Amino acid sequence: MTDQPHTIAPHMWEKLGPGDAEAAISAPSLTYWQDARRRLWANKPAVIALGFIIALILGAIFGPLFSPFSYFEQNLKLANIPPAFETYAIDDGQGAQPASSSTPPISTSMKSTPKAMFSASFAVAART
Repeated sequence: MTDQPHTIAPHMWEKLGPGDAEAAISAPSLTYWQDARRRLWANKPAVIALGFIIALILGAIFGPLFSPFSYFEQNLKLANIPPAFETYAIDDGQGAQPASSSTPPISTSMKSTPKAMFSASFAVAART
């Protein structure tokens, strides 16, 4: 590398004549939005992400039309039921638990009254 500063020769600052148009750098004049659109379409991950966002928006707008439930239906009997589910022990097919399992099976965490209300509400929903 040289330690001399880069200088621009004075003849490089002169105006070009009318016949020197080929030597000038020419590019199409684009507006801001035309340039932004051109750069967006050139970026494939951005186009894929834009398509995904548009699909999410369309799903949020038109998804409730395909749902069997409305925003105005609610079952207030289910308002105070705790989030719980019933689990079962897994056996080896012979009716016994495997020897590697030293923990007892998990018992159900729902009491009979909320469970009955929970299953009854599904029966009511299935009839309507």
